[in-house]
Amino acid sequence: MLLCSIDQVTAGTSLAAPVQHPFRPETELLSEDFVLSDGIITRLRELGVKAVWVYHDAMADMPSVIARELTAKRQAVYQHLQEDFARMDARTVSAGRVVLYRRVLMELVCELLSNRRFAGMTDHLLGGGTDLFHHSANVAYLSLLTGISLESYIVRERPRLAQERSRDLTNLGLGGMLHDIGKLEPSLARQRHRHEVHAATPPDRDGIAVDDAEACDDDPYRRHPMLGHQMLRAGRAPASALICVLAHHQRFDGRGWPDMSLLSQGRLEGPQKGRQIHIFARIVAAANVLENLMREADGSRLPPIVALHHLQQPPFAGWFDPVVADAVLRSLPPFPMGAHVRLSDGSHAAVVGPNLDQPCRPMVRLLGESQRDSEGRYRTLALEEHPALSVAECAGTDVRPWVFHMPPRQSIVPAA
Repeated sequence: MLLCSIDQVTAGTSLAAPVQHPFRPETELLSEDFVLSDGIITRLRELGVKAVWVYHDAMADMPSVIARELTAKRQAVYQHLQEDFARMDARTVSAGRVVLYRRVLMELVCELLSNRRFAGMTDHLLGGGTDLFHHSANVAYLSLLTGISLESYIVRERPRLAQERSRDLTNLGLGGMLHDIGKLEPSLARQRHRHEVHAATPPDRDGIAVDDAEACDDDPYRRHPMLGHQMLRAGRAPASALICVLAHHQRFDGRGWPDMSLLSQGRLEGPQKGRQIHIFARIVAAANVLENLMREADGSRLPPIVALHHLQQPPFAGWFDPVVADAVLRSLPPFPMGAHVRLSDGSHAAVVGPNLDQPCRPMVRLLGESQRDSEGRYRTLALEEHPALSVAECAGTDVRPWVFHMPPRQSIVPAA
């Protein structure tokens, strides 16, 4: 499987994976093995499809079946969210729905754990669109992807639980999936539309993220964490999922919201900060912002590297637990595995392996016929070992403005 720009494919090319609608990921436009024509390529471009998966003999050893199974699990999440969010009375969430959501998320957790290598195929797994259920399913996926890489840290941050319970990430996925459910409250419908559009915009020229800059203390939009908490508490949602809903706008430096005074009956004053914030809520907070940064204001997808670059910029300084932020940057590959890339020397290659130390310098396989070795195999390079080479273009997009260098890994136990 090779992920190519729609502008790079030609008539007669066979698809190696289905093509989903860019704004409605639950809608399949074309099936696997469909042979593209000039007319179909033009129509896909008009619909906003930017890249497709095709067959290439250099990638014949990369199984696609696992990626399809993982996608199917996420499609189940989409389906349940889409159906339930559309018909929900926006007052309470029943215990039955909570149980259903947990079962779907548990299946997704198991699939991610068994096939972690293929979670790098992010273009196949992350959907577009600004609809609440698309955003929610993506945040759940990104939260789980991050949580899996932080298992030992999560266990240490939950010392009161037995280790087997503390490492269970199902409620992390549930919290990510339902973090914005308070926005379904009818009085927030207008605010939800306005903020979903602006939240996808990178930080403005004044260095403040738009979704928070426009939400003053008396803005009804700021009520959605508390409203969501109330809706889910009525459905007896697990406490560790409830706290994600309530605290996903709490910042590590204490500048977040909502004020916890009333909810805690005076035990807490103002917003929470630092390690007062539940570890699951810290993860969902980072995943929520990252997912917003992966979309243009019109809902069209941006390459993961753009969002990862923006997440490291000064406007977001202090927002996140540094250990979580570090894990987010290393968990979501800036270049999806299988992506067609052009290197700085002009040669063409495909991404075949991640580099957790320096994500922008992955393992690549050269695609030129002249690059085969003496046995006819395509050469593979670890870009970390070739400092003069770098990724210049990914799936037809010039990525040079967003390539970043990671500092040394954060300590797994931050200062108290």
